[in-house]
Amino acid sequence: MQGESTGVTMSEWTEEERSTLREMWGKLDVNDIGHQAVTRFLLVYPWAQRYFPTFGNLSTKEDVLQNPNVAKHGETVMKGLANALQNLENIKLSYSKLKEMHCDEFNIDPENFRLFASCLTVCVASTFGRDFSIPRQDAWQKFLAEVVAALGGKLR
Repeated sequence: MQGESTGVTMSEWTEEERSTLREMWGKLDVNDIGHQAVTRFLLVYPWAQRYFPTFGNLSTKEDVLQNPNVAKHGETVMKGLANALQNLENIKLSYSKLKEMHCDEFNIDPENFRLFASCLTVCVASTFGRDFSIPRQDAWQKFLAEVVAALGGKLR
């Protein structure tokens, strides 16, 4: 494993993990999952709404569910995750600008990335149901742990 200064991920990926992640991703309606996850995040952690002042009214569950900006942000998040999935060996480097933007410009507490990852995992697990096996969960959570770490937080 290479050091943090290189920007390279700290995890080694097996071919089984890579294959599992690609297979899972291919079965997900990623825009729908992104919308579900952002919605869940904003409803479970309503104080996080302060990070989205341009989204407009998010005061009720219905407002959050029907807000097109919530859905659009879900798509944006999932595009970022698709990029990370394509760059497993370089997640930290590929997320360096996002980290700077979220942490330095928007002053987002990195703990929020861990909380969002948890919401996203719930949505993915719900989608797969009984097929969210231990190997799938392990690969998925390892992936999100790398993304969260790249954004400045900790998951595992």
